[in-house]
Amino acid sequence: MPTQQRLSEVFVELADTLVADFDVVEFLTTLADRSAELLHATEAGVVLADESGALRSVASSSEAATSVVACIPSSHVSIGFPAACRCCTSSAAKPKPNSGAA
Repeated sequence: MPTQQRLSEVFVELADTLVADFDVVEFLTTLADRSAELLHATEAGVVLADESGALRSVASSSEAATSVVACIPSSHVSIGFPAACRCCTSSAAKPKPNSGAA
């Protein structure tokens, strides 16, 4: 579990990017990077659904996280991440073991 101090630092970092001419891609990439860090995941990404329900990867912490989106059928949009998808259960998409747990 992230410390409250680190979580606060991440929120400040994200808030600092929200200026008049901020770069949306940079903001979302930072969000994905920090999410992976705070959740002790090997990869993280931001996925949005368009009007038709098609998923679009808009940012990720790595190329492996981006490639996972390609295997998510649109029927999974409303129910969450597909556990049965072969490429989603590859080693690249699995969370890191919690090294801080006793």
